[in-house]
Amino acid sequence: MADEAGAVTTTDNGNGGGGGGDGQALKEVTLRTAPQDARFPTSNQASPRLHQQQKALPKAAPGLRCRAAGARRCYVAYNEYHKCIKEKGSGHGDCKPHMRAYRSICPDEWIERWQELRDDGRWYGKY
Repeated sequence: MADEAGAVTTTDNGNGGGGGGDGQALKEVTLRTAPQDARFPTSNQASPRLHQQQKALPKAAPGLRCRAAGARRCYVAYNEYHKCIKEKGSGHGDCKPHMRAYRSICPDEWIERWQELRDDGRWYGKY
């Protein structure tokens, strides 16, 4: 049973709500919902106009997000390799996994271009 303030009153005998004739006294429980806060609208209050705008947006290419993430991994692996070389020296064995990583992830054109930039002193990376 609900009243105007949104409170629901129910009775419970403490045995899991099963009721029954076990002779125990019933206790009354009042459940109240929190008042609505206009700062936090619920999902069903979104305007139909917003839904129409979202439907009208063009869909991104299926592999676009994966390619962007792959480009970031490539760039990070390339920089990690050069960071390792700077810190440990070019012949150090700990740098080989980084080299294998960026060579397997990055396209050859990118590696060549980045190496040209490094040779010219125009590399924009940290290392």
